[in-house]
Amino acid sequence: MTAMISGKLELLQVLRGIAALLVVLLHFQDILLDEWPWFAEFFAHGYIGVDIFFLISGFVIYVSTENGHDRDVISFLTRRFFRVVVPAWVAMALLLCIKPPLLENLILSVLFIPLQNSHPPGYGYNFLIVAWTLTYELIFYTLFAAAMASETGRAHRGLVAGMLIVGMVAAIQTLTGTYTLNAEEAAVLPSRQFLPVQIFSLLGNPLLTEFVVGVGLAWAYQRKLLAWLAREPFVPLLVVLVSALLTLMFHYRDGNGWTNAGLLALCIVIGTLIAQSAIDRTATTKQYLRIAVYLGELSYSIYLLHPIVKSIFSVAPVGKLAAASFGPMGMFLLMLACTFFAARFFYKLVELPCQTIGREVAERRRRFVV
Repeated sequence: MTAMISGKLELLQVLRGIAALLVVLLHFQDILLDEWPWFAEFFAHGYIGVDIFFLISGFVIYVSTENGHDRDVISFLTRRFFRVVVPAWVAMALLLCIKPPLLENLILSVLFIPLQNSHPPGYGYNFLIVAWTLTYELIFYTLFAAAMASETGRAHRGLVAGMLIVGMVAAIQTLTGTYTLNAEEAAVLPSRQFLPVQIFSLLGNPLLTEFVVGVGLAWAYQRKLLAWLAREPFVPLLVVLVSALLTLMFHYRDGNGWTNAGLLALCIVIGTLIAQSAIDRTATTKQYLRIAVYLGELSYSIYLLHPIVKSIFSVAPVGKLAAASFGPMGMFLLMLACTFFAARFFYKLVELPCQTIGREVAERRRRFVV
């Protein structure tokens, strides 16, 4: 979700944009409940966008550390900090001006600590609601960096990081006496006064293993295994059939994780990577993806800003005016347009400069170490 994707992975970039759009539709669908219930019900299945994000994130982080100099732990964490954390803090500052939370909730949110030791996998979410997923992202980055802290880890970063994550999830589940792949049924550790135990409870949530699977897909993609599958006609058909079967079985089941949207998300990502492998040598085909790829580039800004846009329309007079003038569907479309418009400016004024600063600081660090 949150790392720059290699220039040749256009379809994965497109999928990232679609995933962001699914989450936006999920959070905007309540506007349509009264007059457009069918649309609202369909958009309510946008949960799957988060699972797609996590799988893509595992994939991208593995690919982005392919070069040896990108495996320096401090440089890696520096780039992630400026790429993910700083833009999220800017978005929180904007939302703070519109809809200020309680001080305790603000402090926990800024530190990306869930607000409650209950209700997995969000654990009380964040006052910037989408930032609950960033807590999982930051844990993944930290463990991936820890894997690269040793010589063995740098050489086998995917395997070591995967073992760390799976081992950690298993250890926490052992402590709670609950073994599950259902992200919504993960047990929590006993609460302690003045201690944010929820962050440790979250470490046992199986939702973290989606990053591990994303890393595995990156390993397979780089070794041309998916390109080999793309040459077998029955494989894409099988992926489509399995996706359709999962859709029927779970009926677009709401929620995140392997027992909900995760398996269908996995099929979608695999299908996208197989399609990417099939068009890697077809430059002309990629010309038609430019607009969709741009949506992918804006995806993180869209993801961060759409709750702010919704808050503005909820508390400001412009929201009531828009609802009265355009009706629910008109207001829904207006909010979508405002989200994309705001995301474009946020991307240019905040996200891109943060990425540049992160790269420059990381490069200075690398030169200093060398």
